[in-house]
Amino acid sequence: MFSRLLIILLFFLPIQGFRQPASSKSITPADRPLTVRAYPNPVVSTLFVHLYADQPAHAILTITSLSGQLLQSQMLELPQGYSDHILSMANYLPGMYLLIVREPDSAKQVLLKIVKR
Repeated sequence: MFSRLLIILLFFLPIQGFRQPASSKSITPADRPLTVRAYPNPVVSTLFVHLYADQPAHAILTITSLSGQLLQSQMLELPQGYSDHILSMANYLPGMYLLIVREPDSAKQVLLKIVKR
């Protein structure tokens, strides 16, 4: 009886990180949080990337295929606060891609899965 109850409880308990949307993540070291949100996901032609940095920073924004092929790369100067960037994905084939935002002066990065319709 106890094992059956335990299995039922484990089935209904939320797993940490399981319900987080795949299109929004952040890296949060104590000195420099960076939050990245990409929408719409799935995307048809234009992807909007919404970034938040608590202080001015440099970042590299890249889109790669799942095989690792670099398709697009931009160096960004992020102001303190929010900034928006627009990426064209109109010429990409339908499938899954990776949006990677990383700070060049550290190994920290944010990786989002993007679906192209």
